[in-house]
Amino acid sequence: MQIAWLKFSSNFYLKIKEAKENISDLWSTLFLRVELIILMVGLALNWLLALIIKTNLKQELAALHYNIIFGIDLLGSPTEIYLLPLASTLMSLFNLVLILFFHRQDKFLSKLLLATSLVINGFIILAVYSIYLINFR
Repeated sequence: MQIAWLKFSSNFYLKIKEAKENISDLWSTLFLRVELIILMVGLALNWLLALIIKTNLKQELAALHYNIIFGIDLLGSPTEIYLLPLASTLMSLFNLVLILFFHRQDKFLSKLLLATSLVINGFIILAVYSIYLINFR
């Protein structure tokens, strides 16, 4: 049992050390650093917009989706607004973990994953902003 624990702890230490090296290598690339900063600002903006909508809503129901043909077609609790920023954050974290694993082997894949996170975050910011427009205009 003690040998298995030693193996596990040494492998864990090596993986942590490798992750630290990957993070420092990732942060040293200017293009990726700028994209990471933009992603973090976008995620913060996403959560801030959702918080503003939630705090300003006075009704028990919020309009969560608007269709140009049918009008408002999805109503829900105001706390459901937080599902969009949560989805964006989880997808971005998943992509960042993949970037940490693949950055040393394939730099293009890491740039592509980070760009995908930025695009997803941008679309979710637009979705949260459209929820703001539906409820307050």
